[in-house]
Amino acid sequence: MAKEQYVNLEKLDKFSGKGVDGTKRMGDAELKVKFSVGVTSTFRVNAVVQDADPEYSETEKARNDKFDLSPSAEMSNDGETEVTVKSTVPLLAAGGVKYTFQAMSDEKKVDASLELEARRKLWYQLFAMKGVPVGHAPDDMEAEFWKPDNNHYIKMEKVGGRTNIPFFKTIDAIDRSQKAALYRLMQSKYTLKGKDPYAFVVGFLEYVAKSKIEWHEYEIDLNTWPQGCLLTVPLDDEYLWYDLNDSEDDRNAWFKAGRLKFSYTDKDGNPAVARYGISRADVTPDWQEQEAEGGRDKYKIWISKEDMSDMATRASSGKLNVRAKLKLVKSFLGGFSAGGLNVTVNSTKSWWDKRGAERIKKTLIHEVGHKIGMVADGAGLAPDKPDDHYVGQGHK
Repeated sequence: MAKEQYVNLEKLDKFSGKGVDGTKRMGDAELKVKFSVGVTSTFRVNAVVQDADPEYSETEKARNDKFDLSPSAEMSNDGETEVTVKSTVPLLAAGGVKYTFQAMSDEKKVDASLELEARRKLWYQLFAMKGVPVGHAPDDMEAEFWKPDNNHYIKMEKVGGRTNIPFFKTIDAIDRSQKAALYRLMQSKYTLKGKDPYAFVVGFLEYVAKSKIEWHEYEIDLNTWPQGCLLTVPLDDEYLWYDLNDSEDDRNAWFKAGRLKFSYTDKDGNPAVARYGISRADVTPDWQEQEAEGGRDKYKIWISKEDMSDMATRASSGKLNVRAKLKLVKSFLGGFSAGGLNVTVNSTKSWWDKRGAERIKKTLIHEVGHKIGMVADGAGLAPDKPDDHYVGQGHK
């Protein structure tokens, strides 16, 4: 029966454990060749691929010696009788490959009894913000990466249970300080340093979104002059950055600046303009169709009776232009893979509603795929870039 060989691991005791029986089951194959003759003999040991040959291209072989199968270094018994020589035999980087081995000298060939099946091994630690459900996504991810029928031969091992970190509702993906704070939280409770660089973090939180700051304008005709006016401003398929951060909501942080401009014809028949300020105390978020937990696609401005009275004294009618600098939602993300760090982050909600289990699973697999180098770019030691590598918007 073939033994499992974890070809991605260095031969270090710290990687021994569940499924990995010592350093000889890591990296390249180890064999012992016994000589029973008293004459000097030299030999090499070849790994012979029996199944699942990955068929690396010539450019890949030239770039990474783990993409090209080569024999062991030449060894000799130095003329001794009954001597055993240890040989290390290079193996390919790919998982799923089955090997037998053959010792070859000028005089003869000897088949070894050892059979190996290549595997790859990674460890991960599960983080989640307090109160955020994780579901079966980690188990589904493990099952997807270990799926021999699909030529997936990576064994993922979760170490420990769930590690909780403090809750905050949303990570703004364009805010480096928010990301850095999240990474520091994870680093403070990270327990897999002994498994690096073959370990990573799977993190879950509620929302991952991108914000944007934009000026928005809206104009209406004014023909009546009430004592006070609550003006509703629609956002034309945009959404305020609201119901995403409680501390920002409390101070209307989505509203950055604004003004009212009243354009009218004065008593002499000349065009004229009057301007009025808008403060955060004057605005309130609102919605057309509320999502499960939010989704503010308009807002209201309270125009004071003093400002309305001033407009009324200037003209009986005119146009009122609203110009406001707003923090809006640019997009929601299913997650991201942290550049330069062994961290993946996954959201459980989007557009103020829960994401389905299947969507969360797909996002997690996608982000882990980034982290472990499954999106080949043809650089360094990576495989060749595929023909459809991120063509257009095909980020899949």
